[in-house]
Amino acid sequence: MIKVLLDGVLPIFAIVVIGYALGKRDIFDKNSATVINKFVLLIAIPALGLHLIANAPFSEFDWRMIVGFFLSELAIYVLGALTAHFLFKCELKESILLGLAASFGNHILYVLPIAISLFGEDATLAFVAIIAIDSILIFGSTIIIIELISEKNILWPHILKKIFLNPPLMSMVVGIFLAIFNVKIPNGFNTFLNFVGDVAAPSALFSLGIILSQTSGLGRIGPALSISAFKLIVHPIFVLVILVGISGLTLAQAKMPMIAAAAPCGTMAFVLALNYGARTDAIAPAILLTTIGSLLSVTLAASI
Repeated sequence: MIKVLLDGVLPIFAIVVIGYALGKRDIFDKNSATVINKFVLLIAIPALGLHLIANAPFSEFDWRMIVGFFLSELAIYVLGALTAHFLFKCELKESILLGLAASFGNHILYVLPIAISLFGEDATLAFVAIIAIDSILIFGSTIIIIELISEKNILWPHILKKIFLNPPLMSMVVGIFLAIFNVKIPNGFNTFLNFVGDVAAPSALFSLGIILSQTSGLGRIGPALSISAFKLIVHPIFVLVILVGISGLTLAQAKMPMIAAAAPCGTMAFVLALNYGARTDAIAPAILLTTIGSLLSVTLAASI
């Protein structure tokens, strides 16, 4: 547990603490966080998504594991969104983003390094498969849904134009095209994508710290605790039941998906909330609570 804490959790969590401290000192404010997140959404995430999907070894993926994991995510997404909307009376846009927070974990730069440090490079393939499918189906679909409900007048040509000119979504579409047709990205461009994409998570976590510094208490604790429970407790249980109980995978085969399911809420729900004008006083505390709680959840999943 100490190794996971020192090598996995604290180095990632430190950037949130730095953002929080600088926000408390008024060196950065909420407007600063909004600007940083705009860079993350429009520049860093498209670079990360294109690099990840275009270079993903789709032919080597275990599709039984991927489909099972995706079904568990979809179930958590729907349960999280419905709970937020009907139990806590959150508005629709925020409810959808809370569903995303409950299902879409911070696996790419949080639990993947932990898994590699514990199990070696053999852990990489399962995570790359999960991250690629997550980016395309869960994150991509959420952007489309948010674009649709953000429009007051449903004008399909206008909506379709906004969707297909959305940088994160377009980067995924281009990545899929390159992967399907086996188009190799030039080394120089790959270096650029990797270089820019690497700042996505640290930037989003830094701005999260700033937002938390501007929030009194823990915000709306009810929906935050509910989403945290879905993410750290219910999601790993769903993965275990679907992959081992239904799909027939062994515990060893289900270990990496279990670790991914036990990850804290991803920052992308927070990034989208800022950029689409949704409330962040439930999403931000949920990310904070699950980041702390994931020390236990990830450790338990890795010990199976």
